[in-house]
Amino acid sequence: MGEREKILKRVQICDFALTDASLYLNIRPEDQKALAYYQKYAAMKSDAVKEYVEKYGPIQHSDYDGGERWKWVDGPWPWQTEEEEA
Repeated sequence: MGEREKILKRVQICDFALTDASLYLNIRPEDQKALAYYQKYAAMKSDAVKEYVEKYGPIQHSDYDGGERWKWVDGPWPWQTEEEEA
């Protein structure tokens, strides 16, 4: 697994943890441990997304950086594997 895939995997792991924590927080909104867990993974995801976007381009269209070119269409797509790029 290359560096690109490792960073994307971190984003996916954080997304899973955030979804799971949000479902729990929906029924126990005052649980401080769960809220701290959510905040930890939100920060980790933000860092991973930032690293990915800086190195490889946008993960989703909302990662547009305001530049003069719409980089979303530049490959490879975030969901493509290294084998598919070749």
